[in-house]
Amino acid sequence: MPYLYPLRTRPNVFQQQQQQQQQQQQQQQQQQQQQQQQQQQQQQQQQQQQQSLRSQSSS
Repeated sequence: MPYLYPLRTRPNVFQQQQQQQQQQQQQQQQQQQQQQQQQQQQQQQQQQQQQSLRSQSSS
């Protein structure tokens, strides 16, 4: 009986590793999405600054 015990636990360990990898991938995707959002915000800020400069120069 002791010899069968490791064989039973091994599949569980393997499944856990797979699940952890999937979770890590999901986290990476979320981080990428956040970075994209930040870039969009930066672009919007730049546009606003340009508009304000134009209005000042016209006056």
